[in-house]
Amino acid sequence: YDTGIGIEADKQDRVFDAFFQVGNPERDRAKGLGLGLAIVVRLARLLRHRIGLQSIPGRGSVFTVSVPMIAAPAAPPLPPGQTVG
Repeated sequence: YDTGIGIEADKQDRVFDAFFQVGNPERDRAKGLGLGLAIVVRLARLLRHRIGLQSIPGRGSVFTVSVPMIAAPAAPPLPPGQTVG
């Protein structure tokens, strides 16, 4: 978990909305603009990756992006007599 304030369950879907901020009702720009998670969720959707959020109010939050792992393509075989290096 991070060291933030945590996010109440009823606000967890909204943290991905542009300009939404938990704990910044004054809209203090020194605390950010509220765009970071909105950008992350849009990129994740474009790439078809899943976003996860676990949060405990008063303790903090964990955000995850699930990126599928694929095997690298196999290198073509070397011609007879050729070595690597």
